[in-house]
Amino acid sequence: MSDVARYLPLSQRGSEDESRVSNDWSSHLSTTLTRLADALAVADPAVLERPAAQAGYRVRDTLGHLLWMLQGSRAARLRALASTSLAQRVPRARAQLLASQRQGDGTLADLVAQLRDAALVVPGRRRSITDLESVVVDAYDTAASVPFTLEVDAIASGAVALARSLRAPIAVRAVLADRCLHAVDADWRVGHGATLPADAAGIILFLWERGPVPTAAADPAPETGPASE
Repeated sequence: MSDVARYLPLSQRGSEDESRVSNDWSSHLSTTLTRLADALAVADPAVLERPAAQAGYRVRDTLGHLLWMLQGSRAARLRALASTSLAQRVPRARAQLLASQRQGDGTLADLVAQLRDAALVVPGRRRSITDLESVVVDAYDTAASVPFTLEVDAIASGAVALARSLRAPIAVRAVLADRCLHAVDADWRVGHGATLPADAAGIILFLWERGPVPTAAADPAPETGPASE
């Protein structure tokens, strides 16, 4: 069982739910990517140019970042970022945006196809909690920016939230020190102190500094699918 799994359940789940947790997150990653691809497949292509929750990113850049994070090894990505930073004399954050823009350059159909390819579970290839974080966070960012409702399994969203809470930036940890963020749609909690109910997406976007401190559960999104321009 992974380090993250040792801390599950995040709320009062039974042992039968815990038994589904392992240090291979391939199944959760695949399900989330497939649901994201299904939602985008019926969206207006113009949504790719909308600003995303992460500052400086468009929806297409966020999708590019997601796909880029699933390619190769972490060491290879870090080397590529360092090379771009040195060659173009830009900070690492800018180098990452450039890599995301290159990966996200294509039609909506192209990006959906890439998401479906990335969703394939390959025998012998394990997906880490870091891989799952990239998928869940960028998928929630995309869903909030388009917008549409994205269902993520509670164990997956909870593990991602917990992993982030253990290494979040100081400003985020300060909130978690005296606030317990309760994902009412997933039944997990992170933080301590007074309980703040919210949806899982809002909590996770806050933990990654892509949204404000959630103060209440979000109103249910319309079930009409992705908005069009």
